[in-house]
Amino acid sequence: MDFILIHGAFRGGWAWHKVKTILESKGVQVFAPSLTGAGEKSHLNSTEITLQTWTNDIVNLIESKDLRDVILVGHSQGGIVIQAVAEAISERISQMIFIDAPVLRDGECALDVLTKDVREKFGEPARNALIPPIPMQKSEDFSAAEIALINAQLTAVPTNPSFDKIRIEKSRNIPHRYIFCTKTPPFFPSSFTQKKFDIEKIEYELIDAPHDCILSHSELIAELLSE
Repeated sequence: MDFILIHGAFRGGWAWHKVKTILESKGVQVFAPSLTGAGEKSHLNSTEITLQTWTNDIVNLIESKDLRDVILVGHSQGGIVIQAVAEAISERISQMIFIDAPVLRDGECALDVLTKDVREKFGEPARNALIPPIPMQKSEDFSAAEIALINAQLTAVPTNPSFDKIRIEKSRNIPHRYIFCTKTPPFFPSSFTQKKFDIEKIEYELIDAPHDCILSHSELIAELLSE
């Protein structure tokens, strides 16, 4: 059993450092890569980065390390990535865990999760573009020093992956686990998925934490993943 932890928008593999360290101390093999264009200043043009680019990042990791019985964990936008990866290499995946992440249905893209009024309020993103990093604001869950360190590491996010639709066929029967946070703003994509789950009576776990729970509540997240 191996864990692959996928970060969310504007972040990189560094966001999983504490969780990864805790899991590894328990003797578990853990990978927390930075997706192409994230976690560092990318040399690729934004038009070259798609959801398939990110899918290939993880599929190549799984194949190069000959990993099997993989548990994919996606935080925030990373949830969409693990869905695409699971579809591409379903025979190597044993479970998918979504942490405060949107969950797409067959034929949907990331933008389909947002309601019309939210998309109108924040504006429709353009293809072949980059969204500048959104700095973390003052929070009771982080010190000023922690916020400054996090903001210094944020990188822009390409818009193209949000337009790419996914298929849900081969990965349909892989066990899914959903974890949401109580302090996530209502306009975040994961919040819309949570509301949809409430309507459809889909079970999920709720933790008292902010959206960036993998940074603020690393011990709790590691404990939940270890179960």
